[in-house]
Amino acid sequence: MRVESVNGKKYILVIVDDYSRFTWVKCLRSKDEAPDFIIKFLKMIQVQLKVPVHRIRIDNGTEFVNQTLYEYYEKVGILHETSVARSPQQNGVVERRNRMLIKAARTMLIYAKALLFLWAKAVATHVIPEIIPIENLGKLQSKADIGIFIGYAPTKKAFWIYNRRTRRIIETIHVDFDELIAMVSEQSSSGPVLHEMTPTTIIAPKPTASTGSPSSTIVDQDAPSPSNSQTTLETQCPILSNDVEEDNQDLDIAHMDNDPFFESFAPVARLEAIRIFLAYDAHMNMVVYQIDVKTAFLNGNLWEEVYVSQSDRFVDPDNPNHVYKLKKALYGLKQAPRAWYDMLSSILISQDFSKGLVDPTLKYGFESCDRVDIPMVEKSKLDEDKKGKAVDQSHYRGMIGTLLYLIASRPDLQFDICMCARYQAQPTEKHLHTVKRILWYLRGTINRGLWYPKDSSIALKEFTDVDHAGCQDTRRSTSGSMQFLGDRLVTWSSKRQKSAAISSMKVEYIDLSGCCAQILWMRSQLTDYGLGFNKILMYCDNKSAIALCCNNV
Repeated sequence: MRVESVNGKKYILVIVDDYSRFTWVKCLRSKDEAPDFIIKFLKMIQVQLKVPVHRIRIDNGTEFVNQTLYEYYEKVGILHETSVARSPQQNGVVERRNRMLIKAARTMLIYAKALLFLWAKAVATHVIPEIIPIENLGKLQSKADIGIFIGYAPTKKAFWIYNRRTRRIIETIHVDFDELIAMVSEQSSSGPVLHEMTPTTIIAPKPTASTGSPSSTIVDQDAPSPSNSQTTLETQCPILSNDVEEDNQDLDIAHMDNDPFFESFAPVARLEAIRIFLAYDAHMNMVVYQIDVKTAFLNGNLWEEVYVSQSDRFVDPDNPNHVYKLKKALYGLKQAPRAWYDMLSSILISQDFSKGLVDPTLKYGFESCDRVDIPMVEKSKLDEDKKGKAVDQSHYRGMIGTLLYLIASRPDLQFDICMCARYQAQPTEKHLHTVKRILWYLRGTINRGLWYPKDSSIALKEFTDVDHAGCQDTRRSTSGSMQFLGDRLVTWSSKRQKSAAISSMKVEYIDLSGCCAQILWMRSQLTDYGLGFNKILMYCDNKSAIALCCNNV
């Protein structure tokens, strides 16, 4: 992990049972702790399950391949298998599970707008519901606090809740998950708050025990107390009380005030959001106006004090060491995009616009070329073509870069352009001829585009398909999907999968999981337009993948 925990933990050890796929996760301070923990784990698992461990499969990391583990495996008779160097697919079960845990933790923290100190519990718990605070708590008004759900107690049937008022981690079962009202509160909110830890909340009773209660953990965060709020903020080290055992200190805390992620800002909308907006406008028979501000970055008001040095040719001879204080944002300034976005947003909101909560060119001439009916030869498969004649890389990359602009409005070119883009490192004449054929196809279909009828319904549906083992170089499959809003095509995708799979059912399932994430994003995006979808149709041509989705075990 990029951020160390308060206990210095930075690594995650994932262990998966090959039969049941049951997973154990352990946070480590360093890789040197892995051998001792593996030995303790093998002893513990054989005692609890009363079955011996016959085989262990790991990669060639020095934390796994060492004399300590060799001697233990030989002593207890465990068969030790290692994967070939640079071949993680041979240990694919745990590799995919590790990647899934990291992605799930990252997604949960981003979706819940939680700080990074919760990454360990996000991995261990694998669920952090987002619950927005409510104003009227009813009978719980004087006996409840709003907190953040962190995880489950390891040895008790209880929840771990971080109490924001007392800065304490309490262990309790008396919690009220208010998920439905969270969505309503989100829709009525004016916008996200970046500097407050307000995303995931739980209504939990106030603890009545003393501060030395064994069921709580005191956390001293970096925020100053009310008594010294006027003093200068200083970075302090978070402290956990000594009454909590080390094994339960997997809660990792990091200072986030100066995180570079929150300093950068680019007010650019996703192309899918723009197409959804146009499809909805076509359905409502609205008129869309496009505006362009040529001096956008020169009109933003700065909320911070920003100073710049004097230009080389315009230095004040009387005050050569002085600097300028900016009143407006300059082009190229780090704060310029956010300053302009804030000004534009305030103007639009003053004109009774509402802010969405989800998603707050080059040309090549081909006048004299021939025309073709399809962009690629039927049943043709591109490969690296190592024996082919190399061509100019800059010219090939320029053509690919130009064609990538067309993907925004030409779904019929998505698969072909993305396939040609794989070979930008070492293009050959074979690849260049394929790109030229796409240009020939464009010559005859230059007037084609997206058509959004206004008389169509507003139902949301999706179609998926996979080209199984279609890549000739890696034998990985290519996922494809299309999402419709009624009869209006709004999003589409064609992407090579990150892992190779023998079964077509597996590749179809991987495609469905990615499409499900996309369709959920679209559903949340459409809530800004007052549209709600309880049931969304997803079409797949693999019955085994559909059965696996219905019974995911």
